[in-house]
Amino acid sequence: MQPPRVLIDAARLQQRVDELATEITTAFDGLEELTLVVVLKGGFVFAADLARRIDIPARIEFITLASYGDGTEGGEIRLLADIGNSLEGKHVLIVDDIVDTGHTLAYLNRIVTAHDPAGVRRCVLLSKKSHRAADLAVEHIGFEIDDVWVAGYGMDHAGLWRSLPYIGRVGD
Repeated sequence: MQPPRVLIDAARLQQRVDELATEITTAFDGLEELTLVVVLKGGFVFAADLARRIDIPARIEFITLASYGDGTEGGEIRLLADIGNSLEGKHVLIVDDIVDTGHTLAYLNRIVTAHDPAGVRRCVLLSKKSHRAADLAVEHIGFEIDDVWVAGYGMDHAGLWRSLPYIGRVGD
């Protein structure tokens, strides 16, 4: 299988992560602490780079959801591993790799808000706004992309390509 064709190169990714970190630092200005809730597995590379650049001390929590399995067809959203610590009274930034229909992010938002945080904002690396079906604000978006399947920079295609330093378009 050929690697995905470059859609967003590594240099542009890092530049945009820097910009997002500045936006987020400004949005949460004055806080002593921020909690990042990172969606595994796809969001781990993006979240690691982002967390190192946000200028607020951060706790990092992980949650694992599944909606695609090993294929490309979306299905039922399943919670595989919940957040390990309390979010009560915390300021939370949900960090995910991509938002498509928005159903997974809305599901995650319901889980996080059930933990009674002080506030919640959302950050995604990629957005396919043309597919949005759920009505949920995403305050921090890295890139708007067309309706294409992507892999790399933490995201996979059938379990492969997470370790690519760029985001590639699959199937071209």
